[in-house]
Amino acid sequence: MKKILHLFTFLIGLTILFSCESSRAENGDLLNGINGTESGPGSGGGASNDKVLKKVTSTDSDGISSVINYNYTAGKLTTVKVESDGKTDDYTLSYENNVLSQLKIVQNEGTTELITTLNITYNGGNVAKASGNTESGGTVLMKNDTNFTYDSTGKLKKANTILSGEDPENPGTYQPATTMVSDLLFAGNNLSQWKMTMTNLAPPPIVIPPVVIVANLSNYETNKNPFATLPIEFTVVSGHFMTGTNSFTGLSMNNYRSTTVNTSEGSYSTNYAYTYDSAGYPTKAVSAEGTLTFEYTKL
Repeated sequence: MKKILHLFTFLIGLTILFSCESSRAENGDLLNGINGTESGPGSGGGASNDKVLKKVTSTDSDGISSVINYNYTAGKLTTVKVESDGKTDDYTLSYENNVLSQLKIVQNEGTTELITTLNITYNGGNVAKASGNTESGGTVLMKNDTNFTYDSTGKLKKANTILSGEDPENPGTYQPATTMVSDLLFAGNNLSQWKMTMTNLAPPPIVIPPVVIVANLSNYETNKNPFATLPIEFTVVSGHFMTGTNSFTGLSMNNYRSTTVNTSEGSYSTNYAYTYDSAGYPTKAVSAEGTLTFEYTKL
């Protein structure tokens, strides 16, 4: 499997893990994705910016590219298309009363199409829960439920996702199959640590040890994080469903220059160098893993 380079997806092992193990083991290919910004629910963009992210092109050290396009309608983010390694993921955002209410994900891989819906509920202006189904050919393969909790300053501190599969002995009923838990720590307005714990549940006596990945982000600069221009609600809800793109790192106001990822298999570290436009937005990010270029548009 080719590794998808992404500046704001430092969890290379996490991306591979989800796409190879969790998703394919359970349903064939399910997963392949606050304070400190000024945007509220339904704003369509992130903080108050001169412009918003339009396109990201990632080229890894082997010369393999992937592209993410962000499209806006009437000032709101409405669709996202991710094209990588012959696969296409389409994200559609729906709004009710100026608030993001649903995220629909269509994944295409050859002749297989998976459709995941995430219906969003709020509490006090923050995303509190997202839940829905994953279907293929009109058949429900999995149910998903994610709950979000926040610290005393209003920053996201935990996302807890439960993926449930149909009980083969009791058709129409669903049992938890996989859990994903993200614990987030912030230093000021930037994410400093992301701990991801994934557990595949199995009936006794089988015990599958959880996979734990801890990423530390540091050496932040003061310029603008491109992904902070996206709607905060979108970043929160898609955190466990867009691990191959920005995921939760879009909650940071600025750009980190150093990351260290620790797993049971060892440690992975890398550093990034940025090029900026005259307004302070990154146009290019370079590391030993490859290069990313960013394009923007004004709403």
